[in-house]
Order: sequence, then structure tokens, then C-alpha cells
Amino acid sequence: MQSYVVRVVAVHRLSVDELRELRPPKQFDSLTKSWIALVDQSLDELDAMRDAMRTRDHTDARAYAQRAELLTRRASEIVHPYRITSCQVPDFTLSAAQQS
Repeated sequence: MQSYVVRVVAVHRLSVDELRELRPPKQFDSLTKSWIALVDQSLDELDAMRDAMRTRDHTDARAYAQRAELLTRRASEIVHPYRITSCQVPDFTLSAAQQS
């Protein structure tokens, strides 16, 4: 399962890096920066979750997964009014941490 987490995070990070290269209209600059920061933080939490799973620290793995989910939800909430679909933390990632 850890290798899946690594791949998911790598794909998401690549997507976030590509999004950073885009220049939004001026009125959306702050929103875009906030959204990308939340997504980026959620990926950091998934990296930490993977590391905790490697060391069999189940309590921390669950906590990191929950924080990643919360950050992802916040990212979705701030862009929802603009009909933008935010990145999602895959269910299998959260399930893996819950089962560990």
C-alpha cells in the first residue's frame, strides 16, 4: 500500500507544480495561492502518513490521514463557489491508514 501512496503523492505533486506555473486572473491570485497551499499541505501529510506506515506507527498514520482529508476538504470548500473541482485524497489512501 505504501507504494501506492508514493505514486499518488508524486502525481498530485506534479499536478500542483503544473498549476503553480499557470497565472490566474489577478482577482483570483489570492484564492489560487490559498488553494494550492492547502493541497500542498495535504500532500505533506500524506508523505508523513506513508513514513508512519513504514514504521508501523498506526496512530500517527491515522492522524496524518485525517489531517490530509481535512486539508483536502478545506481546499475543496474554498474553490467550490467558483465551480472548481479540487484535488481529492484517494479513499484507498485513507483506508490504508485506517487499517494500519
